[in-house]
Amino acid sequence: MVVGCPASKDAVVDLHFAGAAVHSCHALFTNFNNLHVGKLFIVIDESGLWDGNNQLVAQLKAKITEPIVVWEKKGVDAINTRNFANYILTTNEAHPVKVDPNDRRFFVLRPSDHRLGNTACFRALAAQMSAEGSAAHFYKYLESYEGDTRIIGDKNHLPMTQAKRELLEHALAPETKFVVDLLENEQKMLTVAGNWEPVEDGAFYPSKALYATYCAWWDSNGMSSPYKPSKKSKDEFQKQFLKITGLESDKRGDTRGATWTSTEGVVKKLRKDGVYYK
Repeated sequence: MVVGCPASKDAVVDLHFAGAAVHSCHALFTNFNNLHVGKLFIVIDESGLWDGNNQLVAQLKAKITEPIVVWEKKGVDAINTRNFANYILTTNEAHPVKVDPNDRRFFVLRPSDHRLGNTACFRALAAQMSAEGSAAHFYKYLESYEGDTRIIGDKNHLPMTQAKRELLEHALAPETKFVVDLLENEQKMLTVAGNWEPVEDGAFYPSKALYATYCAWWDSNGMSSPYKPSKKSKDEFQKQFLKITGLESDKRGDTRGATWTSTEGVVKKLRKDGVYYK
Protein backbone atom coordinates (compact mmCIF):
# COMPACT_ATOMS: atom_id res chain seq x y z
CA MET A 1 0.00 0.00 0.00
CA VAL A 2 1.42 3.39 -1.02
CA VAL A 3 0.12 6.69 0.25
CA GLY A 4 0.72 9.90 -1.70
CA CYS A 5 1.13 12.63 0.88
CA PRO A 6 0.94 16.33 -0.03
CA ALA A 7 2.91 18.87 1.95
CA SER A 8 -0.05 20.86 3.27
CA LYS A 9 -3.71 20.98 2.26
CA ASP A 10 -6.57 22.40 4.30
CA ALA A 11 -10.17 22.15 3.19
CA VAL A 12 -13.72 22.19 4.48
CA VAL A 13 -15.95 20.04 2.29
CA ASP A 14 -19.07 17.91 2.46
CA LEU A 15 -17.61 14.62 3.74
CA HIS A 16 -20.36 12.62 2.06
CA PHE A 17 -18.73 13.43 -1.27
CA ALA A 18 -15.12 13.60 -0.04
CA GLY A 19 -13.84 10.40 -1.63
CA ALA A 20 -13.50 8.65 -4.97
CA ALA A 21 -12.04 5.40 -6.29
CA VAL A 22 -10.49 4.61 -9.67
CA HIS A 23 -9.57 1.25 -11.15
CA SER A 24 -7.68 2.23 -14.29
CA CYS A 25 -4.97 4.62 -15.41
CA HIS A 26 -7.38 6.14 -17.93
CA ALA A 27 -9.77 7.21 -15.17
CA LEU A 28 -6.93 8.75 -13.19
CA PHE A 29 -5.23 10.73 -15.94
CA THR A 30 -8.06 11.47 -18.37
CA ASN A 31 -8.63 15.11 -19.33
CA PHE A 32 -12.22 14.99 -18.11
CA ASN A 33 -11.54 14.80 -14.38
CA ASN A 34 -14.83 15.87 -12.83
CA LEU A 35 -14.79 12.72 -10.68
CA HIS A 36 -11.67 13.86 -8.79
CA VAL A 37 -12.29 17.56 -8.26
CA GLY A 38 -12.95 18.65 -4.66
CA LYS A 39 -12.05 15.24 -3.25
CA LEU A 40 -9.96 14.80 -0.11
CA PHE A 41 -9.19 11.13 -0.62
CA ILE A 42 -8.80 9.13 -3.85
CA VAL A 43 -8.20 5.38 -3.84
CA ILE A 44 -6.23 3.98 -6.80
CA ASP A 45 -6.87 0.24 -6.84
CA GLU A 46 -4.63 -1.97 -9.02
CA SER A 47 -4.56 0.76 -11.64
CA GLY A 48 -1.43 -0.31 -13.52
CA LEU A 49 1.09 2.11 -11.98
CA TRP A 50 3.83 -0.50 -12.20
CA ASP A 51 7.38 0.53 -11.32
CA GLY A 52 8.60 0.54 -14.92
CA ASN A 53 6.02 3.11 -16.03
CA ASN A 54 7.96 6.23 -15.07
CA GLN A 55 5.75 8.62 -17.04
CA LEU A 56 2.59 7.70 -15.12
CA VAL A 57 4.39 7.85 -11.78
CA ALA A 58 5.69 11.33 -12.66
CA GLN A 59 2.13 12.45 -13.47
CA LEU A 60 0.91 11.09 -10.14
CA LYS A 61 3.66 12.97 -8.28
CA ALA A 62 2.48 16.19 -9.90
CA LYS A 63 -1.11 15.46 -8.86
CA ILE A 64 0.01 14.89 -5.26
CA THR A 65 1.82 18.19 -4.83
CA GLU A 66 0.30 20.71 -7.25
CA PRO A 67 -1.77 23.30 -5.29
CA ILE A 68 -3.94 24.06 -8.33
CA VAL A 69 -5.57 21.62 -10.77
CA VAL A 70 -7.43 22.17 -14.01
CA TRP A 71 -11.08 21.11 -13.72
CA GLU A 72 -12.27 19.94 -17.11
CA LYS A 73 -15.79 18.70 -17.79
CA LYS A 74 -17.29 17.71 -21.16
CA GLY A 75 -18.96 20.63 -22.88
CA VAL A 76 -17.78 23.13 -20.25
CA ASP A 77 -14.79 25.47 -20.33
CA ALA A 78 -11.90 24.31 -18.15
CA ILE A 79 -11.23 26.25 -14.95
CA ASN A 80 -8.55 26.24 -12.26
CA THR A 81 -9.46 25.06 -8.77
CA ARG A 82 -7.61 24.28 -5.54
CA ASN A 83 -6.28 20.77 -5.10
CA PHE A 84 -7.13 19.03 -1.82
CA ALA A 85 -6.63 15.42 -2.92
CA ASN A 86 -4.68 12.78 -1.04
CA TYR A 87 -4.04 9.45 -2.77
CA ILE A 88 -3.73 5.86 -1.68
CA LEU A 89 -2.57 3.04 -3.99
CA THR A 90 -3.75 -0.44 -3.02
CA THR A 91 -2.17 -3.31 -4.90
CA ASN A 92 -0.88 -6.86 -4.72
CA GLU A 93 2.17 -5.90 -6.79
CA ALA A 94 5.50 -6.28 -4.98
CA HIS A 95 6.85 -3.07 -6.54
CA PRO A 96 3.89 -0.81 -7.40
CA VAL A 97 5.77 2.46 -7.98
CA LYS A 98 9.32 3.57 -8.59
CA VAL A 99 10.47 5.49 -5.50
CA ASP A 100 13.46 7.77 -5.98
CA PRO A 101 16.15 8.58 -3.39
CA ASN A 102 15.15 11.42 -1.05
CA ASP A 103 11.49 10.95 -2.04
CA ARG A 104 9.07 13.23 -0.14
CA ARG A 105 5.72 12.03 -1.49
CA PHE A 106 5.21 8.35 -0.72
CA PHE A 107 4.56 6.68 2.62
CA VAL A 108 4.62 2.91 2.07
CA LEU A 109 3.04 0.19 4.21
CA ARG A 110 2.72 -3.56 3.85
CA PRO A 111 -0.55 -4.50 5.62
CA SER A 112 -0.85 -7.70 7.58
CA ASP A 113 -2.40 -10.67 5.79
CA HIS A 114 -3.79 -12.34 8.91
CA ARG A 115 -7.35 -11.55 7.76
CA LEU A 116 -6.77 -12.99 4.30
CA GLY A 117 -9.83 -14.97 3.19
CA ASN A 118 -11.99 -13.75 6.10
CA THR A 119 -14.87 -12.46 3.97
CA ALA A 120 -17.19 -12.01 6.97
CA CYS A 121 -14.74 -9.59 8.55
CA PHE A 122 -14.43 -7.51 5.39
CA ARG A 123 -18.19 -7.44 4.82
CA ALA A 124 -18.66 -6.10 8.34
CA LEU A 125 -15.89 -3.56 7.80
CA ALA A 126 -17.41 -2.40 4.50
CA ALA A 127 -20.83 -1.99 6.15
CA GLN A 128 -19.31 0.04 8.95
CA MET A 129 -17.42 2.28 6.51
CA SER A 130 -20.54 3.01 4.46
CA ALA A 131 -22.78 3.62 7.48
CA GLU A 132 -24.27 7.08 7.96
CA GLY A 133 -21.81 9.43 9.65
CA SER A 134 -18.82 7.10 9.48
CA ALA A 135 -16.80 9.46 7.26
CA ALA A 136 -17.36 12.36 9.65
CA HIS A 137 -16.33 10.23 12.64
CA PHE A 138 -13.18 9.08 10.86
CA TYR A 139 -12.30 12.64 9.84
CA LYS A 140 -12.74 13.78 13.45
CA TYR A 141 -10.47 10.95 14.58
CA LEU A 142 -7.76 12.07 12.16
CA GLU A 143 -8.10 15.67 13.37
CA SER A 144 -7.57 14.61 17.00
CA TYR A 145 -4.92 11.95 16.28
CA GLU A 146 -1.86 14.07 17.08
CA GLY A 147 -3.37 15.43 20.29
CA ASP A 148 -4.50 12.02 21.54
CA THR A 149 -1.35 10.08 20.65
CA ARG A 150 1.21 12.90 21.09
CA ILE A 151 2.73 11.69 17.83
CA ILE A 152 3.37 14.87 15.87
CA GLY A 153 3.91 14.24 12.19
CA ASP A 154 5.96 16.47 9.90
CA LYS A 155 4.16 16.49 6.55
CA ASN A 156 7.43 17.33 4.79
CA HIS A 157 9.36 14.38 6.30
CA LEU A 158 7.49 11.10 5.94
CA PRO A 159 8.53 8.14 8.11
CA MET A 160 10.83 5.57 6.53
CA THR A 161 9.36 2.05 6.56
CA GLN A 162 10.81 -1.33 5.65
CA ALA A 163 8.41 -1.54 2.70
CA LYS A 164 9.56 1.84 1.36
CA ARG A 165 13.21 0.92 1.85
CA GLU A 166 12.66 -2.19 -0.28
CA LEU A 167 11.12 -0.07 -3.06
CA LEU A 168 14.05 2.35 -2.90
CA GLU A 169 16.59 -0.46 -3.16
CA HIS A 170 14.64 -2.07 -5.99
CA ALA A 171 14.73 1.18 -7.98
CA LEU A 172 18.50 1.71 -7.72
CA ALA A 173 20.55 1.84 -10.90
CA PRO A 174 22.34 -1.48 -11.59
CA GLU A 175 25.77 0.05 -11.04
CA THR A 176 24.69 1.38 -7.63
CA LYS A 177 23.37 -2.07 -6.69
CA PHE A 178 26.75 -3.48 -7.73
CA VAL A 179 28.58 -1.12 -5.35
CA VAL A 180 26.16 -1.96 -2.53
CA ASP A 181 26.82 -5.68 -3.07
CA LEU A 182 30.57 -5.00 -2.88
CA LEU A 183 30.08 -3.23 0.45
CA GLU A 184 27.97 -6.04 1.88
CA ASN A 185 30.26 -8.81 0.60
CA GLU A 186 27.51 -10.17 -1.63
CA GLN A 187 29.97 -9.73 -4.50
CA LYS A 188 33.72 -10.40 -4.29
CA MET A 189 36.21 -8.28 -6.24
CA LEU A 190 38.74 -9.70 -8.71
CA THR A 191 42.16 -8.72 -7.34
CA VAL A 192 45.49 -8.00 -9.05
CA ALA A 193 46.58 -11.51 -8.05
CA GLY A 194 43.57 -13.01 -9.83
CA ASN A 195 41.69 -14.00 -6.67
CA TRP A 196 38.08 -13.20 -5.73
CA GLU A 197 38.13 -11.39 -2.38
CA PRO A 198 36.07 -8.80 -0.48
CA VAL A 199 37.02 -5.18 -1.19
CA GLU A 200 39.83 -3.96 1.04
CA ASP A 201 40.77 -0.44 2.09
CA GLY A 202 43.87 0.74 0.24
CA ALA A 203 43.69 -1.98 -2.41
CA PHE A 204 44.28 -1.04 -6.05
CA TYR A 205 41.93 -2.57 -8.61
CA PRO A 206 42.85 -2.35 -12.32
CA SER A 207 40.13 -1.17 -14.69
CA LYS A 208 40.15 -4.59 -16.36
CA ALA A 209 39.53 -6.35 -13.03
CA LEU A 210 36.82 -3.86 -12.05
CA TYR A 211 34.98 -4.44 -15.30
CA ALA A 212 35.38 -8.23 -15.09
CA THR A 213 33.87 -8.12 -11.59
CA TYR A 214 30.98 -5.98 -12.82
CA CYS A 215 30.30 -8.36 -15.73
CA ALA A 216 30.37 -11.39 -13.42
CA TRP A 217 27.96 -9.67 -11.05
CA TRP A 218 25.68 -8.70 -13.95
CA ASP A 219 25.48 -12.26 -15.25
CA SER A 220 24.75 -13.71 -11.80
CA ASN A 221 22.08 -11.17 -10.84
CA GLY A 222 19.77 -11.42 -13.85
CA MET A 223 20.03 -7.75 -14.71
CA SER A 224 17.57 -7.98 -17.56
CA SER A 225 14.85 -6.80 -15.18
CA PRO A 226 12.99 -4.89 -13.90
CA TYR A 227 13.84 -2.11 -16.34
CA LYS A 228 15.84 -4.11 -18.94
CA PRO A 229 18.89 -1.81 -18.63
CA SER A 230 21.89 -2.16 -20.90
CA LYS A 231 25.20 -3.30 -19.49
CA LYS A 232 27.73 -0.46 -19.54
CA SER A 233 30.83 -0.56 -21.71
CA LYS A 234 34.16 -0.67 -19.89
CA ASP A 235 34.76 3.09 -20.17
CA GLU A 236 31.15 3.97 -19.28
CA PHE A 237 31.27 1.69 -16.26
CA GLN A 238 34.57 3.13 -15.03
CA LYS A 239 33.13 6.66 -15.05
CA GLN A 240 29.91 5.56 -13.36
CA PHE A 241 31.77 3.52 -10.73
CA LEU A 242 33.97 6.48 -9.75
CA LYS A 243 30.96 8.82 -9.64
CA ILE A 244 28.94 6.48 -7.40
CA THR A 245 31.75 5.64 -4.97
CA GLY A 246 33.48 9.03 -4.89
CA LEU A 247 36.80 7.29 -5.59
CA GLU A 248 39.36 8.75 -7.99
CA SER A 249 41.05 7.23 -11.01
CA ASP A 250 44.52 5.86 -10.18
CA LYS A 251 47.48 4.42 -12.02
CA ARG A 252 50.10 1.86 -11.01
CA GLY A 253 52.87 1.71 -13.58
CA ASP A 254 51.14 1.39 -16.93
CA THR A 255 47.94 0.03 -15.41
CA ARG A 256 44.94 2.29 -14.87
CA GLY A 257 42.29 1.58 -12.28
CA ALA A 258 41.02 2.81 -8.92
CA THR A 259 42.19 2.55 -5.32
CA TRP A 260 39.51 1.60 -2.80
CA THR A 261 40.69 4.22 -0.32
CA SER A 262 38.05 3.80 2.39
CA THR A 263 34.92 1.68 2.80
CA GLU A 264 33.68 4.21 5.35
CA GLY A 265 34.10 6.99 2.78
CA VAL A 266 32.14 5.06 0.13
CA VAL A 267 29.32 4.37 2.60
CA LYS A 268 29.23 8.05 3.57
CA LYS A 269 29.01 9.06 -0.10
CA LEU A 270 26.15 6.62 -0.82
CA ARG A 271 24.21 7.76 2.24
CA LYS A 272 24.64 11.40 1.27
CA ASP A 273 23.24 10.57 -2.17
CA GLY A 274 20.29 8.81 -0.54
CA VAL A 275 21.02 5.39 -2.07
CA TYR A 276 22.27 3.41 0.96
CA TYR A 277 19.99 2.79 3.91
CA LYS A 278 21.97 0.65 6.36
